[in-house]
Amino acid sequence: MTISINNIFLSCILFNCWIAISSVKERSISIPLQSTIQQERYPGIFLEDNTLLTITCDSSQVVEVDDIKIIEIDINKTKIDHGKEYKQEFKAVNQNGNVISCLGISKKTKKAMSGSVRLLTTLDSAYYDDTSKWGTCEDDSCYNRGRCYTDLNSGIVKFCVCPERFVGIGCQETAEGVSKLTFAIVILIIGGIALLFLGSAVRYYHKHKNEKKLRKNYVCHICNKQRCHQHIDDQTQTSGGNVKSSNTNQEYTKLTQDDGL
Repeated sequence: MTISINNIFLSCILFNCWIAISSVKERSISIPLQSTIQQERYPGIFLEDNTLLTITCDSSQVVEVDDIKIIEIDINKTKIDHGKEYKQEFKAVNQNGNVISCLGISKKTKKAMSGSVRLLTTLDSAYYDDTSKWGTCEDDSCYNRGRCYTDLNSGIVKFCVCPERFVGIGCQETAEGVSKLTFAIVILIIGGIALLFLGSAVRYYHKHKNEKKLRKNYVCHICNKQRCHQHIDDQTQTSGGNVKSSNTNQEYTKLTQDDGL
């Protein structure tokens, strides 16, 4: 019984760990390199917060490329060199709108090769890709990495698309509550602690139950043994061939042989 309970307890812990691991999203993309200069409105990569993003440079369209490196450019034009591979979790409040560029030199033509994408939240996809209706604002009127869009038909309507956990006209306010991932992690931790206590309580109960049963059996065994000794008649044979009985719980003792025999 204890083994099966331990197995169930271990399975629950492993299941919780699997949920926690599987809740982390992963995404991999490859940026193609080309010799032509891209338009400023780079292709958008739309991500949820905490997505583990891996970016590599795709040089399969050309013969050979030297000096490949990945550069991240934030909204303040600050450049971060990530080497040949970019791998980190996406945080909208720090990275929404950042540009990721692959750079290299063609061995054959000696020309510069490049390719770029823009990191955005999933909420931006409805406006960023619809270039026929929505354009980006010239002035930066959104806070906390919010993205400003304007109606190209009227040129008047402007609004901010806010990253997760931020609200308000200019994304200046923090949303109440916690993110789904944070909530899931908290629930998993509480569930794991509860399972630990439950497993310990069950094991404690069965351990002491078995010990109590063993003690009871041992006491009954001693009582039965004493009871048997109290009711056994010690029988010994005299020199005359008679049997002498003695109601006692002492060990058997030999009677002295008759010297006349």
